[in-house]
Amino acid sequence: MAMGKAVVGSRVDGTREVIEDGKNGLLVEPGNLVAGLQEKIALLGKDALLRAKLGEQAVSTINEKYNAVSMTRTIEDLYYRVLEKTNKP
Repeated sequence: MAMGKAVVGSRVDGTREVIEDGKNGLLVEPGNLVAGLQEKIALLGKDALLRAKLGEQAVSTINEKYNAVSMTRTIEDLYYRVLEKTNKP
């Protein structure tokens, strides 16, 4: 995604938090991986406009949500939430 490429992933925890199906990548159901991957990869192979759109959105997602500043803020917020909970009587 960071390289601006269209991606296909499995709809599982972690992946679905990053990939929005049809917006910045494509998702397949975990129970249908082989057929799902074949279908989505074939779709991307045939549709250059879709590849470009998903690739542009993928890199945009990574740059916006997963840059150093954003990730540092997320970790900092988590740290302060844990700190608040541990300091309560």
